Amino acid sequence: MESLIQDIANSNLIASVVRNIPNPVLQEDEILNDSDKTFTVPATKIWQILYCYVELSTSAITGNRNLDILFTDSSDDVILNLNSFISQSEDCACNYIFGNGTPLNASEALDLVQVPLPSGLYLPAGYKIRIYDSAVIDPTHDDMIVHLIINQFDISGN
Repeated sequence: MESLIQDIANSNLIASVVRNIPNPVLQEDEILNDSDKTFTVPATKIWQILYCYVELSTSAITGNRNLDILFTDSSDDVILNLNSFISQSEDCACNYIFGNGTPLNASEALDLVQVPLPSGLYLPAGYKIRIYDSAVIDPTHDDMIVHLIINQFDISGN
């Protein structure tokens, strides 16, 4: 029995099983005066995107902001572009939820925008998620906080 336990401990069996277990991780960027955030999947990782929560507070500079999430490969080729379906005006705050199974519900009047994410959204190492105001009205004074919930898988082989 001891030799069987030792054989299992010396094999890659445990590492293989652990790599396939979902590992929920919070990725966040709370730096203010920035309405353009990018997250890059690290080497030896795969991310399954579960949920993205964004708080956007706009400055008094006139103009309608359009929040988009852009998914790109390692060469910055666009693989998916999600739009929030509303424009956010100046000098206000709005919360955005992008999630699996989230119904589409866009209303600036309620200060909440919900946008569905495609299910089974996996990104390999080097792929990027960019959350930004595509209208680029006041990127250095608008405040954006992003919380991204992912399942992270380790594919390092160790």
